Amino acid sequence: MALRPKLLDSLSDPLPRPISDHNTTTNEDKILGHMRITETLFYWGLTSTNELTTVDGFLSPKGKDAVAKVAHTKKRARLFEWEVRTLLALNGLGGTPRVLAVCEDYLGFLMQFCPGKTLKDMLEEKAPVSTILRGIYDLALKVQDIHLAGFAHNDIKSDNVILETSADGLEVTARVIDLGLSTRLGLRPGFQGDPGFLRHMAPELLQMGAASVESDLYSFGNILRSVMEQYSEAFPEECQLRFMVWNLTCSQPEWRPPFQMFLDVLANSLDVHA
Repeated sequence: MALRPKLLDSLSDPLPRPISDHNTTTNEDKILGHMRITETLFYWGLTSTNELTTVDGFLSPKGKDAVAKVAHTKKRARLFEWEVRTLLALNGLGGTPRVLAVCEDYLGFLMQFCPGKTLKDMLEEKAPVSTILRGIYDLALKVQDIHLAGFAHNDIKSDNVILETSADGLEVTARVIDLGLSTRLGLRPGFQGDPGFLRHMAPELLQMGAASVESDLYSFGNILRSVMEQYSEAFPEECQLRFMVWNLTCSQPEWRPPFQMFLDVLANSLDVHA
């Protein structure tokens, strides 16, 4: 039986995650590389892109790129439900990809393709440090919008960030992806893990703590620490951004700086060169 896309009007308000759900994508799941929407999407059992459900007035026309995210088991598909709920609630806010269609029983969903490269790839390719910092700054502005909408991402790391740069590298647009662990601010996602292994996550979040602006700030500190390790010559010991990173990665969330202070310091550091 062909899977049919389905409009999820009832999923505008994400629910708390079950405590037992600690992981996002595993080898049980499959994220297909981005595909071009054509006349027929056989994998999804669609006969035409006209069958794609319109979500909040948005319809993906033929010829646009999309990403199919498919769970291989119904148990894993349950995790996708939370991601879909969050994406529908954000509705593109903060540069998050918009949902194009969802298959029945949550076996998978179709979402916008985010062009560009991951921050992880750009770091490995040793892109100019000023380009990296501009991308992180734009990312911070986008995540601030997500916070203002009442959500925490909870999984900000270099391979969950897409950067698209202009030819001269001066304009950098960031988009955050993989919102499978995202929750409402103040909720306890029920995460348990070793902070030494999951270095990008705040320690309190890995001890059954509540999702907060401060826990996402910790993740930004971890990203910037990686940048400073790669481009150490661009950041003297006394530079303001180094002190900011130290504060962002404090073990106690109340010691981390306000988000706006973080933005201000980062904005003053965009023109550094390696």
